Amino acid sequence: MHLLATVVGWSLVIIVDLLALAIVVQIARGSIDLSLLLSEPGGGASLSRFQLLVFTYVIGLSLFWITISSTRPAFPEVTGGMLSLLGISASTYAVSKGLQLSAGDGGKASIALDHTQATLTANQTLSLIAAVVGGSQADVQWSYAPQVGSLAFSGNQATYTAPAHVAAPTTVVITASLQGTSASATATVQLH
Repeated sequence: MHLLATVVGWSLVIIVDLLALAIVVQIARGSIDLSLLLSEPGGGASLSRFQLLVFTYVIGLSLFWITISSTRPAFPEVTGGMLSLLGISASTYAVSKGLQLSAGDGGKASIALDHTQATLTANQTLSLIAAVVGGSQADVQWSYAPQVGSLAFSGNQATYTAPAHVAAPTTVVITASLQGTSASATATVQLH
């Protein structure tokens, strides 16, 4: 029976190690993005995510140590006070996320343009790049009004070209919006 338990234990360790290796390979290839592991979508640090990461590593290493140890050490004793602190921390995180989500589109999605104002003459161009937080750059939708000149776009990049002849000074507003959210940004172009 002891031999069976050892074989099953080592088999599980090998399976978990292979899974971990596959994940590390995917991270190295860039298929798994870790940029938001310890930060919020807006870029700010997240103490609750850091706490969860550390707690996960401690528990994982404890389980690994118990599995490979020949003396079978026990888990450290977790007191009621420690559990209360963990519960308070988790509930604080849940409440803050609830407040964030009740503020419209979750407080996550935002979009900003690298230029907000420009002055162009006939045939001049303006290149715009939309910085997206909390969404995909492919979800950027572009529009302009009035329909004077032309607007070419792909993803989060757009190029506005002024018309060949500007008969009178005109103001063109170019809008970049993030599909599925209320996030948008505008650039005002004065044509002379």
